[in-house]
Amino acid sequence: MNELQEQLVAMVRENIEEYWGEGAFEAAYLQDHGACVPEQYIGEDLCKAICDKFYAVFSAIARVVEKKDGMAFVFTTVASSCEDTTRVILHGYYEDRKEVLLLVERIKAWNLWWPSEEEMGEDLERWYNEARKNALEVRPREIAISQGRPPEGFRLYQFTILFRDGEWEYLSPQVVAAKSPEQAEEFAQEYCATFYEAAQWDEGEGAWYHPKGYPAWRVQWVRELARIVAPIASGRGTATFKVRPVLGKEN
Repeated sequence: MNELQEQLVAMVRENIEEYWGEGAFEAAYLQDHGACVPEQYIGEDLCKAICDKFYAVFSAIARVVEKKDGMAFVFTTVASSCEDTTRVILHGYYEDRKEVLLLVERIKAWNLWWPSEEEMGEDLERWYNEARKNALEVRPREIAISQGRPPEGFRLYQFTILFRDGEWEYLSPQVVAAKSPEQAEEFAQEYCATFYEAAQWDEGEGAWYHPKGYPAWRVQWVRELARIVAPIASGRGTATFKVRPVLGKEN
C-alpha cells in the first residue's frame, strides 16, 4: 500500500475499534460474515450498527479531505438500511459557507468488506480522490495559496485598493503570492471585479461601482514586498520582517 492508503486504513481501524473494541476491524471489514454486521456488534439497534460500520470508513476520508484542502468542515451522512442499499454522502464547506457535495456512495451493508487490507486501501484511495476532486473544483483561490508552503518560484506582493464613498477615500491593502508582477496584477484586478456581486465597471472613471452607486473602487498599485512591518502587541514600537521568495523545499 502507498502512504495515503496506509493512513486511511489506519484511521478506519482506529474509528471502528473505538466504537466496537479491539479486533473489530478484522471482523467487520476483512471477512465475509454473511450479514450486515457481525453478530457480536449488532447490539440493540441494527441500523445504528450499520451506521457505525459505514461511518468509520467514510469519516476517515472526510477528515483527510478537510485537512488537506482547507475546508472548514466536512460532514459524513449515513442513511443506513438493513434490507437494501445504505447511502453515504460527504458534503462540506469552506469559510465562505458555500456547501460542496463531495461524494455519494451506495453500498449494501453486507458488501462492505474486503479480502485484504491492500484491496481496502485501493477503494479508500479511490473514494478519497473523487471527494478531493470535487473539493478542488470550488476551492477559493486564497485557500489554495495558503496550504503549506507556496509552490516553487512564488514571491509576495502587496496590492492596494482605493475606495471612494462620497467625500471619503480610504485604502485597503491586500497581500497575494504570485510568480510575477503581472500575475499579481491579474489577481488584484479579479479581486476588484468580484468584490461585490453584480459590480459594474465604469470605463471613463476606470473604477468599479457598487450596484447602488457607491462605493467605487479600483486597484491603486501593485508591488513586491521586501519587508513586513508589524506593530508589537505590547504597544512599544514595531517589528520588521524580511520577505524572501520561495525557491524550493529548503526555503
